[in-house]
Amino acid sequence: MQIFRLFILSAALITLVGGCGGQIAKTGWARVTDVSPQGYFTLQYADGKAEAKRISPDNMPKDGRIALKNMLAPARYVETARDSTLTFPQGDTITYQNLKSD
Repeated sequence: MQIFRLFILSAALITLVGGCGGQIAKTGWARVTDVSPQGYFTLQYADGKAEAKRISPDNMPKDGRIALKNMLAPARYVETARDSTLTFPQGDTITYQNLKSD
């Protein structure tokens, strides 16, 4: 029974990775360079490119304070299609979303 579960789990994982073109998330280093009271901030990537992001509305006041406190500190990001995270050196993490472009 255990082997059957392992087989099903591995088949599902292969299907998931194959269906996403082999890339589920984008990771790297970036810095928060600007934070607005409305929950928007600018994220500057290691290659110099900067993009506007929106703090997730689930915990906007707390995450906004964390972003402001850690402004210009290098942080590790993990970006997915839905929500993305930014983890600062002290261990603080915020959740954010990409702005939709028309």
